Amino acid sequence: MLGMVCLEFALRLYCHFPTLPGAEAITGATRYDPISEVTRWKIQFLDLYKERGEEAIPISQNEYRPHPTFGWVPNANLSFTDTEGRRYTTNSQGFRSPHDYVRDDRFTVLVVGDSFTYGSGADDSDVWPTILQTIRPEINVLNCGVGAYGTDQMLLMLEEQVKIFHPDLVIAAYISDDLRRSLLPFRDYWKPYFLMEDGSLILKGIPIPELSSGVERIKRDVRLHRIARFLGRSRVLSILLNIVELVVPDSPVHSTDDKNLLNELIFERMITSTRAAGAEIILVYLPNARWLVDPDLESPGEEFLREFVGNHDVRVLNTRPIFLKQEQQFSQKHYQRPAASVVAGAVSDELDSLTGGCFPASKK
Repeated sequence: MLGMVCLEFALRLYCHFPTLPGAEAITGATRYDPISEVTRWKIQFLDLYKERGEEAIPISQNEYRPHPTFGWVPNANLSFTDTEGRRYTTNSQGFRSPHDYVRDDRFTVLVVGDSFTYGSGADDSDVWPTILQTIRPEINVLNCGVGAYGTDQMLLMLEEQVKIFHPDLVIAAYISDDLRRSLLPFRDYWKPYFLMEDGSLILKGIPIPELSSGVERIKRDVRLHRIARFLGRSRVLSILLNIVELVVPDSPVHSTDDKNLLNELIFERMITSTRAAGAEIILVYLPNARWLVDPDLESPGEEFLREFVGNHDVRVLNTRPIFLKQEQQFSQKHYQRPAASVVAGAVSDELDSLTGGCFPASKK
């Protein structure tokens, strides 16, 4: 104990003089910062859970429930109006629609995506797949978007729904942040994630725990984080904690440097799974936040799409140039009617380009 006290004093004294040889390296090695992105999301979840209880999943909406494979899904048969007068409706399958989805003889388009496709913060009539269905009644649009999803969850949703609905076309619509979400085992709640192994995707994190056990796991992890933060005040113990963090990281998934490679594998599997089901696929990039208003910025989502299409034979649609040509300002938050109409119109034009403006009756 006396030796540890002396060592602690010596380390603190050495770090107090940054001009000493190796002081910067020693300072870094003896500082422990236990706050990771995953930990921040867990703390944020618990804070919200204290206020809302079951309505804390996910943070972006309050009408979800845990799902053993996808992480979370909307509750079925929802029908309510929010404080802004916007209607929210889900069908008996849990999708954002006032009617159940059926596979009829029309050209069927299945859409997967996140909250911008699900329609968070928008009225039922102002969701872009719904607008697409309105302007193109000759096709059958199935909106399977779910709020806060990453590309990994979109892939799992796609693979399940193509087996059920046998679409003619799949649209995978994403924003830039969806690429980051695939790096995490926890965001708004526990979620599935993929590890990369020899160029393949290995699914981890399932089954997703039900709410009671899931919350207990989060509380345990946050308690451990707080203990580690307390112990990390010591320079000596910080060295030990940093070693443990290297061996057993808080987020067992990937570093940010792995983001593009992981998402490349995810989108490749989307393409493979869709074509194996006898359908075609279009990857659609949806701009949001500052990328909706600043033409001088290239978003991570655009950059990824440009590199991906350079190495893969797949149809893509970048809607950002279309937004920038519009003579109006759009909200940098979730899409409302004006922005959703731009996306629906762009997708409609892309469908015309794909089919020549003639949608054959499906033979599936």
